[in-house]
Amino acid sequence: MPPKQDPGGGDGGSNANQNPKNRGQKFKKPYQQHQSRDTEPRNGNNSRSKSNTSVRSDNSAADQGQKFYNQFNNLNVGHRPTPSGDSAMGNPRQQQRLPKDGISSEQVQEVLECPVCFEIPRPPIYNCYTGHIICGGCKGKIRECPLCRQEYSDSRNYVAEKLAESCTFKCPFAEQGCDAMIKLAQEARHSNDCNYRPLGCEVFPCKTSEVAYKDYISHMKTKHHSQFAPVNHWKATREVFVKKVDRLMQQGYRPPYVLTCHGNTFLQYTQAVGGKMWFWVSLLGTPEEAARYKITMALSSKVRDLRNTWVGPAHSVRHSGDDIYFNGLCMVTTEECLKAFFHTHAEGFPCYNLEILIEKI
Repeated sequence: MPPKQDPGGGDGGSNANQNPKNRGQKFKKPYQQHQSRDTEPRNGNNSRSKSNTSVRSDNSAADQGQKFYNQFNNLNVGHRPTPSGDSAMGNPRQQQRLPKDGISSEQVQEVLECPVCFEIPRPPIYNCYTGHIICGGCKGKIRECPLCRQEYSDSRNYVAEKLAESCTFKCPFAEQGCDAMIKLAQEARHSNDCNYRPLGCEVFPCKTSEVAYKDYISHMKTKHHSQFAPVNHWKATREVFVKKVDRLMQQGYRPPYVLTCHGNTFLQYTQAVGGKMWFWVSLLGTPEEAARYKITMALSSKVRDLRNTWVGPAHSVRHSGDDIYFNGLCMVTTEECLKAFFHTHAEGFPCYNLEILIEKI
């Protein structure tokens, strides 16, 4: 015989769950209990202790968060401009403080200094196995790093090379007197135009050698026994001795005649080429400086009423003699014409006079 069911549906769990009213009461009761606990009056002592513990915990977390935030703000993590307005308030990465002046060129140069020559290295730049850099010029001189005694590797430090591009360097000819400070990108052009780079001496027999710019005049005086005009004479007469007439047209340069005037030094060159004699005047300076002067040269005779005059530009010692006479930018005469201006010196040698006038344009 089946069991008798309670009219309220209250004895079986499964049957009770089938009643919507009972189901609501079953699931509602825990919620009501929870709600009632929240609304019950708290015990004074216990509530204060719990509340104080919660506040201390919250304050401790806030302090740690603020400490971390302050440390984050003090990081110099780039040169991105700090945004303003509401968009910057919610993003801590956009609230970072940037260095006012950034990293100076002097600081970069200090870091990049080669530990051997104490100069800022030019590429290529290499590393030791610890990470210390060395310039390519010094790497072949030593095997071990002077800072850590580790060997140098053959790998290049491209980061250091990139940093070096932002530095300024002394001119390669600083020891000759150039005080220019240049960047790597400008070095090749500056070196080509630098007024202090070595000069090629075209006087026989050292035609192919190079002479330091600051020593060029003393080289002409001691090595080639050049004659010097009186100082500050912008007009001079050079008496050229011809000790051996049969060698008058011997191929090659003659020692230059040095003139000091207008605050500059000029050199009058003579070159024999192909049976002809070529004369020109060069300034010890740049082509731009030489363009400010005009040269007048004249062959004159003491025994005949003869005069051969040429007027033209001054050249720079940077211009080679080949370019000058092949372009016809100088005074030219033949052996026969030159002999017409000969006169006999008191010592018995034949000679001719070459008058030189240097004028500012």
